[in-house]
Formats: sequence, C-alpha cells, structure tokens
Amino acid sequence: MARDYNELIDQAYEALEETRFQEALDMGREALEADPESAPGHYLCGAALAEMRHAEEAIPYLRLALELDPDYPDARFCLASAQFSTCHFTAARHELKKVLKSEKRLADAHYSLGLCLEREGKFAAADESMARAVELAPDRFHAPFRVDRRQFDEIVLKAVALLPSYFRDYLKNIPVLVDDLPTEDLLFSVEPLLDPEIFGLFSGTPLLERSLMDTVPAEPDRIHLFQRNIERYCPGRERLLEEIRVTLLHEIGHAMGLDDEGLDKLGYA
Repeated sequence: MARDYNELIDQAYEALEETRFQEALDMGREALEADPESAPGHYLCGAALAEMRHAEEAIPYLRLALELDPDYPDARFCLASAQFSTCHFTAARHELKKVLKSEKRLADAHYSLGLCLEREGKFAAADESMARAVELAPDRFHAPFRVDRRQFDEIVLKAVALLPSYFRDYLKNIPVLVDDLPTEDLLFSVEPLLDPEIFGLFSGTPLLERSLMDTVPAEPDRIHLFQRNIERYCPGRERLLEEIRVTLLHEIGHAMGLDDEGLDKLGYA
C-alpha cells in the first residue's frame, strides 16, 4: 500500500536528520513518484545523495527543487555545498550569497562562503566569514589556528621527527611541498576528483606499482601539504602538529603503495 505523500516527506526529513541517507533517498524518490513537482522531494533526494558523497548526482535534484521553489534556503545551501565539492567554486559562492540575503545568521553558510573566498585567494575576507560562523555557532565552529609559512615549515620538521624511522628515511627521497590550497589541476588529476579540503596528497608512482624497467618515473614523486586546509581544523599548535604528523604518515604510506587499511594493519592509521 502506497504511503501518504506528506508522511513520506516527514519520514524522509527525519531519516536525513538521523543520517539514514539511503532511506532518505528512497523515500524522497517515492515521494517524487507521488508528486513529480515536489520541491521537498527533489531536495531530499539531492541532500541524501550529497551526504553519500554523490555530489554530481545531487546537483540536478537540487536545481529542480529551486526551480520549483526559489525561496528554499536548505536546497540552495545544499546546492552550494555540492557545487563546492565538485570544484564549481564561483557558482557555490553565488548561491551562498543568495542564502545569506535571507538567512543572515546561518553559520554554515558563512563558513562555506569562507571556503569559497579562500579559493579566490581572498584570505582575509575568508577568515572574517569563518569568524562570523564561530560567533554564531561556537559549539560547532572554532577559529583556525593560523601561522606564517616559516612557522608552518618549522612545525612540519617537528612532525617529521615524530615519524617512525622507516617513514623518515623514505622522506629523504621525496620532497614535501607546502601550498596554501590544492590547485584545481591537482583536484582534477584523478577520478573521482579530490576533495577541495584535503590535508595532503602524494603525487607520483607508488613504490609497489613501479616496474623494474622504470628507471625514471613518469612524474616525480612529491608529497603536498595544504596549509590552510590543515590549519582550518586546528584550534591550536599541538593539534596542528598532530594533524601534520598524521597527514605525512598517510601520504608516505601511499608513496610506499599502502592504502589506509594497510596502514591500519601496521598500527599507523
């Protein structure tokens, strides 16, 4: 027996809130069968897909929700988040500006706008936007712990000293490059594309994938650290040191050909 449309929508919202994303998606789709012009139905499908890391699939649903109901801030914010995740940074910023016109106290929108402004190199404006998010929701956001590049490099050296000796030795042959943020070329260098908020990245050919005939790798091995991404999640120096250490550990592991499961088995995850 088909469920009532309003009941489906209510249950889908509840499932979304409780992180039961597949259930929310299934019920959203069922609601759309009952009413193909349902803005909440499209939003719920899009939001569930976005939470399941299928942002590209989520975007058409969210756009349809907004076509049906332009005054739908949840759908607009979710669309902006999905656009950011898929590296459509300018489009995401435009949507967030629209959200903040009507929802001036939405902390998540201020924070996400800061992420977009960072991508444009507007670091002072980005930090101001994130500070507003902290002011509005101090229980969920904290101010990033910012240091200059010289201080960051010093902390990187301290983090290297904390690594197991075999990992430290491996670094003798791989340069560690520090950038503010990952470039779009790096983000699009693999499929699916990388998360714009990644802390680090190994680029090159993992040791276990090399042929004995490969005297010179096609791409030089490098480990990238993305300073602003790491800082953003750290409230203080000790946490910054720890995040850099863990990031280096994982990226060196990837250079060796280990995945996260392999690192976990070695006790390094």
